[in-house]
Amino acid sequence: MKILGHTNLKFFGQATKLFVILLVNFFFTIITFGLYYPWAKAKLFQYFYSETEFHGSRFVFHGTGKEMFRGYIKVFILFIVLFGSMKVFELIGEPIFLLIATIVFYCVFLSLIPLAIHGVMRYRLSRTSWRGIHFGYRGDLKELYIIYIKGVLATILTLGFYYPWLTVSLRKYVLAHTRFGNIEFKFDGEGSELLGLHISGIFLSIITIYIYIPWYLISIKNFELKNVKVIQQGQSFSVQSTMRGGSFFGLNMVNFLILISTLGLGMPFVMIRNMKYYLTNIHFNNLIDVDAIVQTEADYKDATGEDLSDALDLNFF
Repeated sequence: MKILGHTNLKFFGQATKLFVILLVNFFFTIITFGLYYPWAKAKLFQYFYSETEFHGSRFVFHGTGKEMFRGYIKVFILFIVLFGSMKVFELIGEPIFLLIATIVFYCVFLSLIPLAIHGVMRYRLSRTSWRGIHFGYRGDLKELYIIYIKGVLATILTLGFYYPWLTVSLRKYVLAHTRFGNIEFKFDGEGSELLGLHISGIFLSIITIYIYIPWYLISIKNFELKNVKVIQQGQSFSVQSTMRGGSFFGLNMVNFLILISTLGLGMPFVMIRNMKYYLTNIHFNNLIDVDAIVQTEADYKDATGEDLSDALDLNFF
């Protein structure tokens, strides 16, 4: 769906090419006992970025498996220590020690989330370019931790009701410190609106025997997109989304049939369909002067946050 005066992202990926990449990645990951995973992830990023187009130019992911491997080893060692400590206390057999170890484990786990967000944003954005211009993230880890800790405490004290405000606060901070050359971003969403979407979405999902879930998920995604503002030379432009619950429901129904009928081998087709759906439904105002964007960001090659975000199953970016 086109929006007058806007240009959408385009995705040209092909399931057959992706199938070969996934097959090779799977083979090498298996025979290397998982050590090839960073290279597999880098190849996927490189493929997806290279097939994504905006104003006639493709994106480029400059990250490498070697960069990601360094972060992968750090995260691997960290989680070996954490899980190893849990097992030691479990073998001791003292319930009180095991309880303390479990509490410490989850506290450490939660405390790593801001580090993962900060790291993945610094690395992935700096390794992403369009027309030779790199993205960048200028956030401060200490400031991010302060926002996160305050939000987590408020969420606990309100029995979870503050969670939408926590996620909005994090998104506002991250986007305010994201750059694309001399382009700036901000997020205008409010926690109260997000809470309303969650309450109505959960209620309608239950009374419709979960049929409403696609509409619920798309309402959250549209909330995240429509409140993004692109700022250039003092002018603010809203991002537009044409994703709708009905089309998303149809997408997932067909995806389900593909996976069932192919015994899972159709996953590359599902991934390509999802990418095309999401990207082609995101639109940017044509008043944004793409020819006036100039490079301002530096390189950053520490991929620890990238691998940590994987381990914590974060999908912030």
